[in-house]
Amino acid sequence: MAARGNTKRGWLAGIILALLTLRMGSSTSSGIAQQQVPATQSGLSVGGGGQGRTTLHVASQLVVLDVVVTQKDSALRTNLSKEDIHVTENGVAQKILYFESPAEHHIPAGTEIHSTNDLESRAPQAPVSVMVLDELNTPFNDMGFARYALEKYLNAQPNELSAPTMLLAVSDEHLQVLCDYTQDRSVILNALKKHLASYPWQVQRNPNRIRQMIQSLGALEQVAQATAGHPGHKNLFWVGHGFPGVELSGPNIDQAAATSLKAAVEQAVDMLRDDRMTLYTIDPTALSSTVSTTVDDDSGPLGDIVYPAADPFLGDVNFVTLAKASGGKSFFSRNDIDAEIEESARDGVNYYTLAYRPELQSDQERPYRKIRVTFTQPGLHANLRDGYYTTESVNSNPAARRATYDVDAAVENTMVYTGLEVHAVERPEAPGNFVVGISENQLTWNDEGGGQSSKLTLAVADIDRKGRILRRVTEDVTARRSTEAQVASRPQLIRTEINLPCVPGTSTVRFVVRSAANGRIGSASLSVPR
Repeated sequence: MAARGNTKRGWLAGIILALLTLRMGSSTSSGIAQQQVPATQSGLSVGGGGQGRTTLHVASQLVVLDVVVTQKDSALRTNLSKEDIHVTENGVAQKILYFESPAEHHIPAGTEIHSTNDLESRAPQAPVSVMVLDELNTPFNDMGFARYALEKYLNAQPNELSAPTMLLAVSDEHLQVLCDYTQDRSVILNALKKHLASYPWQVQRNPNRIRQMIQSLGALEQVAQATAGHPGHKNLFWVGHGFPGVELSGPNIDQAAATSLKAAVEQAVDMLRDDRMTLYTIDPTALSSTVSTTVDDDSGPLGDIVYPAADPFLGDVNFVTLAKASGGKSFFSRNDIDAEIEESARDGVNYYTLAYRPELQSDQERPYRKIRVTFTQPGLHANLRDGYYTTESVNSNPAARRATYDVDAAVENTMVYTGLEVHAVERPEAPGNFVVGISENQLTWNDEGGGQSSKLTLAVADIDRKGRILRRVTEDVTARRSTEAQVASRPQLIRTEINLPCVPGTSTVRFVVRSAANGRIGSASLSVPR
């Protein structure tokens, strides 16, 4: 395998590369062999809490919505049928093809979750919460209060949380997993107390709105990338300032930069959509005492909105608008902020799942699709994402624009990426010889000769006990399968064999695989005692 460098670049360099649409260079061939071994069956499904769940094989144009329904007193309404709910997109009524009630999203009784692997094997459809400490945009003297607000919320919860919860911290240097998925409140509290916050040098000494924005979007997108393989709904709680607003039409931003920033925001909105992720921003240090949210009224199925709907990011781009676009809320300096977070977490496990195929074809004159949900019964409110951008509008090419950043970022942080099912083992009789397997049914295959091929990027990193990357090796590889494999009754693992003896001091070897066709990423890590 051909190395592409060992230097850690950080979030900013990677996002700048993505915005400048730099292409990832080719690597020399390493002669790695791809083979096939049996794998367990897996599939893409939407909703369902456990045994007997329904599997929905979706096409790219299918839109999946998670909708929280409340009454005027904010009480949840969880007993509606499909016939009670109406969906419009840009004013056009849509036919609901798939429906799940809130009861179908609860974790089976007795299920214990203590890691990402537990989540995927024991409750693969369960809703989850991801909490992020923002050490990227929050001044050091405000971090203590932000952590206090989160700790106050956790202390008010029962010992067993309603949803598996992960705790992360994002800084100018890295995205760090403080605690993997767990329902044990005490584990998260202990991780929070032990964490030493990173000092935000850039914010304290040289604040720059555009830099903060693109770094924050990069962190958001990496969380979405890492959790893409988990089909359940995700609540993302961002604790801290978030990036400051940027006026795209302001005098200090030229048209090219504004266009690139707008495209980056559109891509983030659609990545949150595809990952079924709702963003909640929590800034306990802000002077405002308001809660910002978006709900629909209870008027008839078509309502009275004038279409085409306005793009929410035509002017000022800020974290609050991004939260609204995802169906979330923004909280500012409230004494009862723990109660507000608890209500949002409650909503995150009590939602309807709807799916429809848009009746309105993509239209470049209407690149932003406004979604609206109304009800037959009066007095009900829907909380959901505001809409999405069409593929023509975003016009992103993952292979050309994001490959370098995505792979490097996945190597440098410690999240388990689930977009691809990746397995890794070291041959016991041959130290330094590894076998990496990728589930073939998650790859995009192209006809080639008498078989099919799929282009991948594979990265391997040797990491020491302090989390430092000692060596990083990255290469573009091509997986192949025969015609016979295409009709096999069971999915197979595409196997790649690697001969790469670890460098001295290695404690963990991390493997990252990215599909060139759809940008999905999977990871696996091995402890290597020496």
